[in-house]
Amino acid sequence: MNRKKMNRNTKLKLKIIKEYGSISKFAKVVGIPASTIASALAKDIDTMSLDKIRRICKELKIDIETLEPLDSAFDTITSIGGMQLTTSHKVKITVLGSVVAGIPVEAIEDILDYEEIDSSLANTGDFFALKIKGASMEPQFFEGDVVIVRKQSYINSGEIGIMLVNGSDATVKKIKKDRNGILLIGNNTEVYSPHYYTNEEIETLPVRCIGKVVELRRKF
Repeated sequence: MNRKKMNRNTKLKLKIIKEYGSISKFAKVVGIPASTIASALAKDIDTMSLDKIRRICKELKIDIETLEPLDSAFDTITSIGGMQLTTSHKVKITVLGSVVAGIPVEAIEDILDYEEIDSSLANTGDFFALKIKGASMEPQFFEGDVVIVRKQSYINSGEIGIMLVNGSDATVKKIKKDRNGILLIGNNTEVYSPHYYTNEEIETLPVRCIGKVVELRRKF
């Protein structure tokens, strides 16, 4: 490996460790095996597939062309991971009516509308929007509200995630985790009482996170 690529790999590794604490934690966020990332950083990041490099760059907010931190040059980019930038440097994402197990989000045809997010946010990952159904999250989210979701398979305790349970439609719930399992919490307990799933149930049902809610859009 030449010195330029070695320095680039070292910078990427240091950035990951600084912002996420470890490669394994970062790997969970981007959905790439930690061993794959570690191996690429030890050899050459260019050995990874373009899709994996793109996901890493989005999460770290670095330019995929130079693998350097983004600056004003970002404004010249016209698309990010298939999401189109508008002339005001906004990114248009789809609003879905439902998300079901076994179908990639990008393949779902239940598109209700479109929302725009800032390009700076779009560069941190892949996004979609989901229309809230039901009253289980009232008064935080009401039926008909739209939430902006970053696609990711890992969710921290205390965050609001889009969860798939037992292959059913996605549900929006607050998450509380402990060493033995995960608790899905609805704000409106009259409609949805907290559901606890053990680590074994998480694997067998299964219970899966497909995204983190990062923003609420409400129309009056």
